[in-house]
Amino acid sequence: MSIKLISKHRGELMAIAMLWIAFFHSQFPITNKFIRFALVNCGYGGACVFSFLSAYGLYFSYKKDNDYGSFIKKRLYRIVPFCLVMIVVDSIIRQKGILDGLFSAFGLYAVIGLDLTNWYTSYILLLYFLTPLYLKVFKNRELKLTIVTIAITILISSNLNNLIYQYVLSNLTLFLLGFFFAYLEDKETKIPSIVVLISFVLGWGILFGSYHFYRNDIRHIYPFIILVPSMCMLVSWIFDKLKFLQKPFKYLGKYTYQFYLLHELVLLLLYNNYAILYRPGIHFDFLINAFALVIAIVLSIVFKELVDNLMKRSELK
Repeated sequence: MSIKLISKHRGELMAIAMLWIAFFHSQFPITNKFIRFALVNCGYGGACVFSFLSAYGLYFSYKKDNDYGSFIKKRLYRIVPFCLVMIVVDSIIRQKGILDGLFSAFGLYAVIGLDLTNWYTSYILLLYFLTPLYLKVFKNRELKLTIVTIAITILISSNLNNLIYQYVLSNLTLFLLGFFFAYLEDKETKIPSIVVLISFVLGWGILFGSYHFYRNDIRHIYPFIILVPSMCMLVSWIFDKLKFLQKPFKYLGKYTYQFYLLHELVLLLLYNNYAILYRPGIHFDFLINAFALVIAIVLSIVFKELVDNLMKRSELK
């Protein structure tokens, strides 16, 4: 199975990761315990997929444009303008002031180890600055550096006392792995289909065991190191076969970051304003979460288009 499938369907994979995280954030009321485990309980794995795919994209972006200043500028323009708007939006919705909005929008609470709100923003911004430096060292020592850095990351994250830092660092393992798989694609590497399938089944098996034994421990993140690459390849293969799914999911994949910023706020608004009017139950919970999902997707599209147009008009882009 060609690793190039991941690049070919990266947008669709981003959309799948977005929906996976949405199920986790909303704790979507699914009664079947096995489906609930895969789609809801393990939805935090969507962040692992984002980490993996982000590094994947950054590897090829830096290969095309290895000027440090230009590389960083392009990345910042994809994140910072939306965060600046979210400072105001967040402070109004949460009603905690501009400073809280600033910390929430840029994920700064995660930096000081207090809260995971929008942690991915501060995480990816830092990695943007470090990526060119890492890739310079990465060249000609790809496998060794990947093994060493992942091992060090696991060692550090598993011995930290702060769960916020543990969680963020554990996701870094997928980011590092993303660079390696992008390198393998660059070398036109193919992985036997049986290996991909075994990795997928093994990853889910280990994840199931670790989730139940280490639910309150960061160790239930590590199985995604085995699961995410194989899952991305298999899902990409499915998209390759079911071509009618490619266009809608690729379209959604363009708005994943905006969705990440907005979805939890939409949930907060809906539950604060409407849940009190009804007696909560499985049907109501399902409807309100489905409604929040649709609203967040629509708002994400509008949000990105508006900010992008403003950037173009102000000639910042």
